Parts: sequence; C-alpha cells; structure tokens
Amino acid sequence: MSTRAAGGGHYWLGVDIGNAWVTAAVADGAGVETVPLGPHAPGLPALVHVDPQGAVRTGDDAAAAAAADPWWTVDLLVRRLDDPAPVRCGRHELEVADLLGRVLRDVLDRVTAQRAGPPAGVVLTRPAALGPRGRDRLVAAAARAGRPDATTTTAPLALGAWFLASSRPERTVAVYDFGAGSCETAVLRVHAPDVELACRSDGVPRLGGTELDELVREDLDARLGGALSRWDPGTPEGAHARGRILAACVRAKETLSDQAVAEVRVPLPTGNRRAFLRREDADALFRRPVGETVDALRRVVAAAPARPEALVLAGGSARIPLVTTLVRDALGSRVRIARAPDDAVARGAAQLAACRA
Repeated sequence: MSTRAAGGGHYWLGVDIGNAWVTAAVADGAGVETVPLGPHAPGLPALVHVDPQGAVRTGDDAAAAAAADPWWTVDLLVRRLDDPAPVRCGRHELEVADLLGRVLRDVLDRVTAQRAGPPAGVVLTRPAALGPRGRDRLVAAAARAGRPDATTTTAPLALGAWFLASSRPERTVAVYDFGAGSCETAVLRVHAPDVELACRSDGVPRLGGTELDELVREDLDARLGGALSRWDPGTPEGAHARGRILAACVRAKETLSDQAVAEVRVPLPTGNRRAFLRREDADALFRRPVGETVDALRRVVAAAPARPEALVLAGGSARIPLVTTLVRDALGSRVRIARAPDDAVARGAAQLAACRA
C-alpha cells in the first residue's frame, strides 16, 4: 500500500463505496495500487456524522463522533440510494446524494494530496441491483464532490477486472460478494481485455452483515430476559446504548471467524454482563439468511451458459465459516474458491478507469 508521487492527470482512480467501508486504488504506468485512506486501515468508515449545528464529519472523524453520539450518525449510505425518503439524522432530514458527496470529496481530497494532483478519470462502484433513482443519486454525489465526469461500474464487474489482472487461468468465474449491507452474486466471462456478465446477476439487496449482527443482538437479548430491547433507539441515550451493544455483537461475530467461542461484554445500566457465543450457536442463527444468499448464487450458476471454474468470495461477511461450507456444498469440490482481498473491488475499478481512458 505504498504511495508513488505522480503529477495530476497521470493516474486513474477507482473508488469502492461499500456500506461499511470506502476503499480506493489508482492505476498508472507503474501498475495498480491501493491508496491508504486512513491511519490504521486502508479504507475509511462509510459513515457521516452531522451534529446538531449541522457540521458534517466523514471517515474516521465520523466514526469517533459516532462512538460518543450515534444518534447524529448515518450509515448504510449505499443501501439508501434507492429509497425516495430523505435520510433522518437526529433532528435533520438530509439528502443521501449530499451525504455521499461529502464522503467522496473526503476520498478525492486524500488521494489528490497523496498523488500531487487530481486523477485523470474516476470510476465508482455500485450495486448491480441499484435502480435508476439510485444510479442518478450516485452520479449526483460524484458531481457534488467535484467530479461530474465520474463513471460507474458494478461491484461484480470490478471484481472480475481484478481477477483478470491476477492472471488466473479460469475463464468462467462466479462472484459472491457478501458485505455489510447486501449480497451480490454473478457469473462472469473473463477474457482479456474484457470482463462481462455471463447472465443477469442476482442477490439479496437488503441482507448483509448488519442483519447478522442484529440476529446476534436478538439472541443475547433473549438470554438476558429482554434487557437490551428496553432501550429506545429513537432517543439519544437509547441510540448510544444500542450502538455499544451492536459493536460488542460485531466483535463477537468477527471473533468466531477464527475461534470456536466468543465472549460478549454487554453494557447495561446496571453494569456489564458477560455472555458467550459459540460458533455452532452463530451457525444456527445465520443458516437461514446465509442460505438465502447461497440460493442466489445457485440461481446465477444455473442460468449461466457454462459452469464456473472458480468462485471469488468477497466482502467482510463472506469470512463467516458457514458461508464457505454452504457455498462448497452448492457448487461442489471441483470449483476452486479464492478469497478476494479487501481492496480487490477498488483495484478492479481503477483498472477499468484506466481502460476506459
């Protein structure tokens, strides 16, 4: 993730706007590389915090403010693009294009500072299922960030571009991208220099890691006699408590990707309570929703003219061990499974930006 100095206009930028993180990569004559956006992680949290006076924070600043005052914080921005209603943040009603525009402006400013000038072109990723309203809002967000010339591509196609650049031998590749806010599946034909859909993509647009976290919270609430559901998330105090509880549930879920048991410290007014979540407990909670995403993968594989030779797993929720188990059961042992790095979609978008030039 090193940065190479380059003058403005000598590189192309790809930005992967996820529901949890925003990552960026650049392509130039020396190749493709990820741009480190944060001090501790390659990406920025996909959050916006708007305080009572209307001051807007993005990225790490928004995450820090959200930890103290989540009632004024907006997340899952990409999922909101197709929603006609304005976004509620505390007592504010805001337009999602304005909020995403601030996020993109933050990214562009950071990349421009590191690369000594603005990019020659920008490609943004979008969900394949995004409707016309959502696509228009994404383009409007780019314009408000100062890049009305930005174009978009779907996340599956960007993953295919990354896969093509990795010089792997497979030519028919399935994609399973399970992130914080949605799951997308597709089958791609990968043949230099192009990547194209073999059939229409499929997925579960409003099912992601956020819903799995909520299942963990509900399970803990039942174990604790409903102590968690007594908080009203419509109040600042309730939003703060709910944020802390969900953060504990996220940590437990992530721990179970590598360990058999996770300890959950649940913050309550009477003091912290401890609970333990076993991997088999989580598998039981997640089996139905994860099964829905694997059903979408089965549908695209069945609709494709050729059976995929490989499967690319992407997104933070795809790290759940149950996902690999169910995917392998669905596709069989002959399909090679590859895990995409967190920056793969952004790198593919940067490659597409350079190709479009």
